[in-house]
Amino acid sequence: MFGHNEYVYAVYKEGSFSKAAEKLHISQPALSAIILKEEEEIGCPIFDRRKRPIELTAFGTEYIRSIGKIYAIEKELSDYITSAKTLESGEVTLCGTNLGLLYKVPVVIAKFKQQYPNITVHVAESCTRGSIQQLNSAEVDLVLTSKPLDSHRYVQEVCYQERLILAIPRCFPVNEELTAKKRFSYEELQQMPYHISKEEMVSLSKLGDTSFILLRNTNYLRECTDLLFREAYISPPIVMEVDQSAISYNFCSLGMGATILSNRLIEPSPKNDSLYFYAIDSRFTARETYIAYNKNRYVTFAMKKLIEMMTTEE
Repeated sequence: MFGHNEYVYAVYKEGSFSKAAEKLHISQPALSAIILKEEEEIGCPIFDRRKRPIELTAFGTEYIRSIGKIYAIEKELSDYITSAKTLESGEVTLCGTNLGLLYKVPVVIAKFKQQYPNITVHVAESCTRGSIQQLNSAEVDLVLTSKPLDSHRYVQEVCYQERLILAIPRCFPVNEELTAKKRFSYEELQQMPYHISKEEMVSLSKLGDTSFILLRNTNYLRECTDLLFREAYISPPIVMEVDQSAISYNFCSLGMGATILSNRLIEPSPKNDSLYFYAIDSRFTARETYIAYNKNRYVTFAMKKLIEMMTTEE
């Protein structure tokens, strides 16, 4: 078993025999023969060839999960050998959402590369769910996330604090119902404290009829936004769903709808005079962003140093 796991995994990753064959630099008939032989030796089909695109069988799902464990062990051993030989070489892969990669990662990685020029740093962007999946399969070493993870499986260290804020186009009539004194300026948002008095906040209960631009359900911020709406007993109309906070911010600026995003997004963004910003009256809006990794994996020198810089650099 697993005698041809690289071929099986390639078909799974590419979603087709033809694409996998091209990537492996072999003919499609040859690849099909290899996979068929593997299935015959095991006694169970790995792929359901009746589906288009091709899908895993129930057994195939377990087979791929087991291959992921093998790859994780192999990578851990490789990382250990590299780290044991020298502290001046190696690589590390960090995965995060668009916000995290915009806000802090570029500055930290620039300083990291100045100190450790021989360590290769890979940066990948993905939604929260995708990031965790890649972490579990050892495709990435570290994940930047605002979602608290299972402490039995992962180690999480705080990188920075943020606050979810409400952005509303100035032309929206609902602004007249919200106290002007509670609006935050562009400059105040960048230095917004973690703790804000209730008098400085607005209730979402007044926005039940306001159109919103939200992230898709695959993003943790959407989970948080839905929680805020439930807490306020509102179900506002959603005019658009997007993949990144930066996109919702841009459409909000064009007057298409209100949105909820992190105050940290404002820091790398150009000043915007077309919006009003408010702090939301909820205990769920103040949150922390973590750098996380699997608890049972070997932590390389490169990972240790990057974690250290991500959690100490202002």
